[in-house]
Amino acid sequence: MKKQLLIIPAIALLASCGGQQNQNSGTATDTTANVETPQYDVATTTESEPADTISTKVWEALLAFDKQLKERIDEFNRVPRFENPNGKSTSKTTYEFSCIFHSEEGGEEIIMGAKLGCFPMPDKSWMVVMVPANIYEHNNIRAYNYSDGKVSKADIDKVFPEGFELLANEDYPNFNDYKIDASTFSAELPARWLAKYEWKGSEFRPAQPLYEPYIVDMSNGDFYPMKQNPIRINSTIDNLDSEIAKSGVVKNSSGKTLAKLDIKNKHVVGYSIVDPNVCPILI
Repeated sequence: MKKQLLIIPAIALLASCGGQQNQNSGTATDTTANVETPQYDVATTTESEPADTISTKVWEALLAFDKQLKERIDEFNRVPRFENPNGKSTSKTTYEFSCIFHSEEGGEEIIMGAKLGCFPMPDKSWMVVMVPANIYEHNNIRAYNYSDGKVSKADIDKVFPEGFELLANEDYPNFNDYKIDASTFSAELPARWLAKYEWKGSEFRPAQPLYEPYIVDMSNGDFYPMKQNPIRINSTIDNLDSEIAKSGVVKNSSGKTLAKLDIKNKHVVGYSIVDPNVCPILI
């Protein structure tokens, strides 16, 4: 489907997306009820085990491993302006630390801290995934290995081999938008759809189709792919990334084609959405 300003087609396209914004209420509407999702076998544990075991040990080992994390947690516990500091094991394999900070500008309540989950590996070690909230300069999701009381860094791209570029785009994760349990990791992304992953023994795999959000300015049809320069209708190709200007094709960081541009006289006059799992956020 080719579109010049994308106004009508974008609205039509929303019907196929995993989560859309209700233009009247501003709330998210779930449209995935009829979507066939991949089925995975997930190991479950029926044995009753104490909550305060692996997750607490990993948290303590992580504080010893990461000096900056420990300094920030100590600050949260020490400085009065950080309210209600609380660290606790929420299950055998999950741990949370949080405190509340009120910004000086408008008194906005900000949750600071971290969530982590521990997932068993075949070699009896643990894969640890941590979501930091306002701890580091760049609060991207982190992965670690834990074995014999010691922590080491892990390659997050191997832990999430599919779709991690969507999670990685969140430089300042919202503490409450992430949920972790014994076998799943989920995130409520800005496009207002849920990205959910299941632990498969040594990596996370998507538990449902992943939708690639982008932004469309409904006033003029401008197209904003994630982590790329905006593509403006009637602008010259000089404003595009060199590879896109050369090929006329917009791809994500995994190399999947998202859209094809209609270029005439070195100007972008329109584009066609190629990937059916591309979902617009309308502004």
